Formats: sequence, C-alpha cells, structure tokens
Amino acid sequence: MPAAPSPATAEPSPHTISIHEVSAAAMLEAIGQSTHVEGGQALIASIEAIKTALGPRWIPRRNQIHEVVERHFRKYLSPTDIWQPVSETYFLVVTPDSTPVVAQAVCYRALKEVLAYFLGEVNPLHLKVNRVTGVSNDRIEMQPYTVAQLEQADREAVIAAPAEAKAPSSLSNLTPWPLVTADGRNLLVSFAVEPVLDLRTWVMAGNRIEARLLNLQTGLELNGLERRTLLPRDFEKIDLAVLERGTARLRSAEIPERANLIVQLSFASLSNSRARSALLKQARDMQAALRQAAICELVDFEAGLPVGRLVEVASLVRGFFRGVFVQVEPKRIAVETALGANVFGLSVRAADLGRDSNSIAAAANDFVKLLKGRKMFLTATSLPSPDLLVAVLAAGFTHATLRASPPPS
Repeated sequence: MPAAPSPATAEPSPHTISIHEVSAAAMLEAIGQSTHVEGGQALIASIEAIKTALGPRWIPRRNQIHEVVERHFRKYLSPTDIWQPVSETYFLVVTPDSTPVVAQAVCYRALKEVLAYFLGEVNPLHLKVNRVTGVSNDRIEMQPYTVAQLEQADREAVIAAPAEAKAPSSLSNLTPWPLVTADGRNLLVSFAVEPVLDLRTWVMAGNRIEARLLNLQTGLELNGLERRTLLPRDFEKIDLAVLERGTARLRSAEIPERANLIVQLSFASLSNSRARSALLKQARDMQAALRQAAICELVDFEAGLPVGRLVEVASLVRGFFRGVFVQVEPKRIAVETALGANVFGLSVRAADLGRDSNSIAAAANDFVKLLKGRKMFLTATSLPSPDLLVAVLAAGFTHATLRASPPPS
C-alpha cells in the first residue's frame, strides 16, 4: 500500500469561506481587478494558530496582534501592494506588480516571521497561505498552498533576483539576498529573529538577530569552519545588514531600560580596519540606543586566538553596546580565551553541541564544566526543540533561543 502523503506535500483541496466569516464585498473592493485573482496575485494568509494558542487571551489582545501582523507584513510589501484584514484571522495580500511566485514568497516569509514572533517557533502545520480563486457577492473560493509549494516559490523568488543585487539600503525587513563571495561562491544571506528566553524566570528577555549563510550550490548552511574562510569584505556586507536591521528595530519602539536585543557581528570584519570603520560609523548614529538596549555577540571567533587579540577587538565595540558576548566553540581553549578577555557572556550554537537532543543535552553539561565555576551569562542558541530548554537550564545555562526559520527555510 503506498504511503499517505505528508501534510507538507499532500495536494490541497479547494474550499469556500462563507460571507459570515469574511466580507466578500470588502474583498471585491480591495482586489479591484479580477485579473489579480486570475493571475494568482491575490492571496489570503491565516493566523488561526495564534488565536488557538492564546485561547481566552486572544480577545483582549486581538487588536494589538492585528497591528503587529500588519507591521510585519508591510515590511515585505511594496507601496502598490494591498494588505487588508478580512476577518479575525484571515488577511488579504494582493501584489499587482509582482509575479505569483513573489506573492507566495512574500506571504510565506511574513507569516513565518509572525508565527515565530508570537509562538516562538514555526510549525509547518501553521503555515496557512491560500490563493484566492474566485470572489462573488456571497462567497470567496480559495486554494490552499502546501508548505512544499511555498518553500519552492521562496527559492524561485530568490534565484530570480538579479545576480548583481546588493544588500538593501534598509533592512527593516528580513528579505534574503544573494552574495557572491570574494572567492566566487554563491551564497544566500538570510536573517532570523530568535526570541531569547531567560531560563531563570521563564520569560522572554528580548530577541537575537542572526545572519545565516546558505551555499546555493550545495543547498547547505555554512558551518562555523566554513564561515571563517570568508574574507572581511564579505562579512562587512553581512554585518552592515545585521546592524541596520538591529537599529531599525530599536527605532520602531521606545528604548527599553534593559537590554533586549542581541546583534551578531563577525570577529573577521571587526578585525579589519576598513570594515570596522564602516560598522562603527553606522553604529554611531544610534550609539545611545545601542548602549542602552543592545548586546553585541561576536561570532566566527576561532579557537586558539590569543587572548590579547580578543580583548582588543572587544574593547573597540564595547563603547557602542550594553555588553559584549562571544560565541565560542565547545572547546576548552576557546572558552579559556573568552574568559580571559573578561567578556559579558558566552554563547554556543546548538549545532556545535550535537546533532540530536541527547547529544546536545550531554554536550551542554560538558560545556558548562569548562567554565570551572565561573558565573556569567550563558546562552544556548538555536535549540532545535523546546524539550531542550529544561536540559540546558539543568546544565547551568542562563538563557536560550529556539531555532527560528528565516526566509527562505
């Protein structure tokens, strides 16, 4: 007997929404031209998963949630695109000047960011994006997309981008972009915002912005060793984008009294005078806000580096941030170097600890032992499962993040 198709690949069935749930008249007015429906440029995204997760807390928070959803979606939309709520949990997106593939990619990326923001992770079963196939005065017909279809559209939208495309001048959104490295590798730079959980109080302490690099030839994300082979000029582009994203986030809200944002910057770019000058020049415009609310996480730091060199680089950025974390490999020499530099805290990637939950939990215990009783902020980043939160807390970590999915996946 053939295996049943998975929810991500199963062919979706069309369905109709009644006028009591969604205003078909409002939809007709918003869409304006039936050609947008026929062209696959009118889509409806659902946040039903958020309403279900909140339960009785949904109604008092509904208006606030709608505002946040709109803000996240509009970061991906052009001035000619249409965004409009059509029910409590359904939102219409129309992209008249974009292809159907781009319309799908936009909804896919924005919805993943919204789900990660409210739920802390992205469950594929919650990615509900539908193509509007028909609208009349009393009904709306939709065809759901599978997750596989949305992921494919997202990949195609990236590949279709001009090869010479540069990083956007303002990364107030998380749109990925292609990067050709100095040695000719074709990478995709994408960004994830991971909520940071304070394991001691089980409350959200803020967010962490992470740049992820995908090798378009192999389809694999670069690991720590591969990242460290990049040149400072490559990291400069990436770090400027991360920093711009961080400052845009700070501008969009009232500056908090406590640090609530972790911004990754590469040791390679900060070690290079040209790249460092460009980064610090950009940071200077928001220096007061960064010093109040942001922590710099130095990444791509290589084990075996002299303590003095790490002290030098950390001191160059310390005046621009609330504190400095160092992301280390789970190796004694790396930990001892970071401790010798007297940094604010350490972080370690879950992928560097192990490949599955058991190995990550065991390695987390071994990692904490390397500190020899030294008390400091310890963050386990991009954990693949919520079950590991208890394990890393028991090991001695103070904070953790769950792996968020940036566009594309």
